[in-house]
Amino acid sequence: MSDRKRNFVVIGGARGIGAAIAVAEAARGNRGFVGDMLPRDQADPSLSEYLASGQVKYGTMNVTDLDSVMKFRDDVVADLGSDLPLAIVKMAGISRRGDLTKLDDFMGVKLMVDINVEGDRRVAQAFSEALRSAQGTLVLASSIVAESGHSTQGDQFYQMTKLQAWYESAAVLHDEGTYAGVTGWAVAPGLVITDLTLKEVTFPATMIPTARMAASDEKLRAELAEAAGIAADDFPTRATEILYATHREALRKLDGHDALKKLLDKDPDLGMRTAGVFLNRAARNPKTKETNGEMVNRSAELLEALDIAIRPSVVAELVSAQLDARKPPSLGILKAYSKDGKNRIAKIGLS
Repeated sequence: MSDRKRNFVVIGGARGIGAAIAVAEAARGNRGFVGDMLPRDQADPSLSEYLASGQVKYGTMNVTDLDSVMKFRDDVVADLGSDLPLAIVKMAGISRRGDLTKLDDFMGVKLMVDINVEGDRRVAQAFSEALRSAQGTLVLASSIVAESGHSTQGDQFYQMTKLQAWYESAAVLHDEGTYAGVTGWAVAPGLVITDLTLKEVTFPATMIPTARMAASDEKLRAELAEAAGIAADDFPTRATEILYATHREALRKLDGHDALKKLLDKDPDLGMRTAGVFLNRAARNPKTKETNGEMVNRSAELLEALDIAIRPSVVAELVSAQLDARKPPSLGILKAYSKDGKNRIAKIGLS
């Protein structure tokens, strides 16, 4: 423990990126807390070693309830003290899409605002004195949809809340009263492979422009061929054929595969229409709406090999390294889009 640089708290740290940040911090020898709505027995197994040793403590709390956040704050302050700098990382958040003229959709978006926006404010308010006393750092969760405009139809409200996170962190940084001496910044994760995103069709959808770009970019095509385990000389040059070749095993198991293959053979230049067939038939059953796990995992695997999609551990290492630097990143937002931070999604036309 002699190498401790700081105490840390990760709110929304039971799973996903939050859990990975807690693990990265603990691996550096730091002590801290994880706070989450989930009970401790549902926390990611990667935390087990640190929870068992007591290096990381666990508290059940709810960012929609200020009293709950403040009770958690009291436990944190009593246990960690104020002899070291304090880093508060608030990763708790949700994504909702909706038509605001429909009550159910509106209530979903309202909950998203309550957790993503008001939750940030509750955490900042509850920990303001502790942060000020420790000359600490508050990190809030933004997203690539806010920093880079990487969003699709229906993401507007999510994008709004993640822009607000960027603003709230800057407001803390420039506050010479309540947060005097406190550093604030936001982290913008890109396309991250988590249990939640693997239940969506984001990765197959991202493979469509990736294949299109590979058709005209020799270097990307070579990288994709290597990732797919296909010899460069045998790798196709048309976008739709690239999609088929890279996902062949998953596609062969689908109902309607033969018709899809005939369509490809008949007219390999169908472009987005054929890509839409891939997406609708392969990634999600149009009748049951169930996601095809094999197809999604294959797309995620390929995108990770291209450093377009990343694991939570990559985001965590970037966050911990920035905390080590003891200063905000450029423009007050850490771009966690790839292993080196570069926005490769922009290259394939999704920014």
